[in-house]
Formats: sequence, C-alpha cells, structure tokens
Amino acid sequence: ANVPGTGCVGGATFAASADDRCGGSVPTHRVSLECPIATQPGLTISHECPTVTPTPGSSATVSGIVRNSGNVTLTEVIVQSGGVTVFGPAQLEPGQSLPLTVSLPVPLDRCSFETTLVASGRDVCSARLTSSSSSRSCPVKTSPSLVLTKECPPSPPVAGTLLVQSGSLVNNGDVALNDVIVSSGVNRILGPMTLAPGASTNFTYSIIAPSGVCEFTDTWNASGRDPCTAQQISRTATTRCPVLTTPQIAVTVTCPTEVLIPGAIARYSGRVSNVGNITLTNVLVVDSANPGTVVFSQPALAPGASAAFSIAKTVPSNTCSLALDLAATGLSECNGEPTGSSAGTTCPVVSSPALTVVHECPGEPGIPGFPSTFGGRVSNTGNITLTNVTVSATEFGSTLRVFGPATLEPGASASF
Repeated sequence: ANVPGTGCVGGATFAASADDRCGGSVPTHRVSLECPIATQPGLTISHECPTVTPTPGSSATVSGIVRNSGNVTLTEVIVQSGGVTVFGPAQLEPGQSLPLTVSLPVPLDRCSFETTLVASGRDVCSARLTSSSSSRSCPVKTSPSLVLTKECPPSPPVAGTLLVQSGSLVNNGDVALNDVIVSSGVNRILGPMTLAPGASTNFTYSIIAPSGVCEFTDTWNASGRDPCTAQQISRTATTRCPVLTTPQIAVTVTCPTEVLIPGAIARYSGRVSNVGNITLTNVLVVDSANPGTVVFSQPALAPGASAAFSIAKTVPSNTCSLALDLAATGLSECNGEPTGSSAGTTCPVVSSPALTVVHECPGEPGIPGFPSTFGGRVSNTGNITLTNVTVSATEFGSTLRVFGPATLEPGASASF
C-alpha cells in the first residue's frame, strides 16, 4: 500500500472472497488496518532589515516569511522576538507560507541593532515542537549633535586679574561621541572624553583679563566623533566679556632752563601721560588761569604712552615769579568715563631794581642865619616795585628823613 503524503496514519482494507465448489454462497470477509505514519515536521523563517534605515530610539518595521517546510500540518505556529510573541498563533499546512510584519524598538546609542526572530509550531500528529530562527544585524542612522554654551563671569574682572568663564557641553544626539574636546585656540580646556547621549558636563576656564581693552572676546571650539560613521562634528561659542578698566591721566610741567627776566619769553616744558589701563580719547591740557585755553590736545593716548608739549608765555614786568597751573583731562574709550589731573610750577623771575634821586638848590640865594628850601625827586628806574622808599638829607653831621617811607612802581617818581 502507498503511504499518503499527508495525514497522521496510513491504512488498508483487505477483503477475502471465495467460491463454494458445490455452488454455495461464501460471504466476503473484510478487515481494515490503520498504521501510524512517521512524519517529518519542518519550519523555516526568514526576515529582512527595514527598507528605511531607522534611527536610535525609534521603531523599525521588519518583514519576513514563515513556512511549513515539513510533511505534516503544524499548529500553534508563533513567532517571537526576545521572548515576546509578535506573530500567531496560526496553523500551517505542509508547504504553506505566511508573511509577517514586526515592529521592533531600536535601542539608543547603537551603530546597529540585532534582530532575531524565532518561529515554533507543533506537529499535528505527535504534538512534537519544531522551531527555527532568523537573525539579522541591521544598520542604524545616527544623528550626532553637541550643544556648547559659554558664559562670562557674573561680575566683570579688573584688568590683570583672573577672568573665569564657565561652560557646559551637552550631547543632544542619539549616539555616544568619542574624542570629545573643548579648546580655546591652541589651549585645551576639556577632554578628550566620551559623552553618552543626553549626558552633559560643566567646566570653567580661567585667563588673565587683558589690559587696554574694554571687553575680551573669546571663542571656544567643541568637537566629537561619531563612532558609527567616524563623522566629526564641531560647535563654537563666542562671548564678549566686559573688563573693568581704570582711566587715569597725569600731567607735569617744568620751568624753563633759561633765566627769566621781565619782557622775555618763558618756554615751559610739559608732559601728559596715560597712567591708567585703558586708552584715553579727547586728551586736553588747558591753562587753569585761563579756562578754555587749550595748550595741548591729542585724539587718543594709549595706556603707558605719553606726549610732550611746550608753552610759551611772556614774562610780565614788575613780578618776582611766574606761576603756571595746568589741568589735563581725557575720556575712557570704553564708556566715556572722564579722568583728570593737574600740575603747577612757580618759576623765579630775575628783576633789576634801581632808584635815582635828584635835588636842586633853592630858587633864591640863601641868607645866612635863615632857612633855605631844597626840592628834589626820587624815581624808580628799575623793573620791580620798590617798597619802603625813603630820602634822607645829611647836614652838618646829622641825618634827617625828608621823604617816605613810600612805595614806587616801576617808572614812578615822587617829589619832596
């Protein structure tokens, strides 16, 4: 007998018949027999990676086929992924196939994700379990990203002191970044390090606040490498941090080297200096005795710089000394903050005091025994006021004051 292609048992029916030689009737005898068939259950499964490359943290849809490759019907056919049933239960006849579509989670921080599908079913005849599996390593489309922030100190530093900047770096992508560094020019601030997705780190960087500037501009560069694609990403952050400055100006003046005499030209030497730590603009030096009279000006003066100037003045007559007072001013180039300074000097004047006296005899000849009146004039013929001017007459060994004391201006005279 032929064994059937399907089914759990095979059977045959036997019939026995005969003829009675005497011509009588002999009944036909039949007997049937069923025998178990040795089945060969078989199950295959296959699947492919998603047609669209998924991103970390998303869901990926994979498609596949489960097929009964044996010679017996399979029941309770299921497909599992990680112990979770994603297909079935179903029944598959020998040679029958069924398509399947499975949505699977894609893990974070992976360059690829492994998918394993396990199919199982039971032999309808023997209840024996048969299984098969399919595995794939599927690519993941990563999106590496960094966020770099940079902040100035809460209080502006003084030039020449520490300027402490704070920063933070965040991996806001979906894959870990290797070789993460932060630098300022050639100076390494942070790293190298690995930064996981969603991770962040805070840090500070200190420099000496420069002089001669209103603010300090600095740019940081952050970079990292995607381990999946070796793609290098970078970010920059720039701040302009104000610096506290001290505008300060100084002025000096010295007397002329030559001797000063009335009527001559006195040439004073002066110097204005920027003794602060910021450039000064609109630098002016004025004569304090004559407000508004500018004796020197310069548009700008850098820190530590100075400029010389000279002032010419006519030495007046009738003076013992000549004073000069100067006032210097300037404005900070940062915020226009004013600064000022003053200086003065008093220079001696060499005078030429001179005094002359003349007198005349009386208009009428004198008579013995009677008084005679003499007249005269005393004059200041010098270039300086004379004080305590007196005229005395000497007669017969005695001295008599006949004029003064008085004060005489240069060129003035008085009669007596």
